[in-house]
Amino acid sequence: MCSGCKCNALQNKCLAPDEEADRLSIKLIEEHGILELSIADNGVGFDQAEISADQRMGLQGMHERAELIGANLQIESQPGAGTQVHLRLERQPEGQP
Repeated sequence: MCSGCKCNALQNKCLAPDEEADRLSIKLIEEHGILELSIADNGVGFDQAEISADQRMGLQGMHERAELIGANLQIESQPGAGTQVHLRLERQPEGQP
C-alpha cells in the first residue's frame, strides 16, 4: 500500500520534477494503529491551480487509490517551495474488516 503511493508520487513527478530537487525525504511511521507516510522534496514545486491535465489526472488517481484503502492523502506544493505528500491510514485491529 505505502510503497504504491510512494512510487506513484515519484512516477507522477509530483515530487522532484525534472530533477530540480537535490533532496528527497521519505518517512514511514506507525504509532497507535495509525500509519503515516510523508514524502517531501526541495524542488521547484508547482501551483495546483496551474497544472497540466496529465498532472491533474495523476494527482486525482493518487487520491482515488488512497480513498480505496480508507486513507487520507494530502498534497502540498507551492512554486519555489518543493512538494510534500502525506498519507494517513488508521489500521484496523487484526480480525476486523
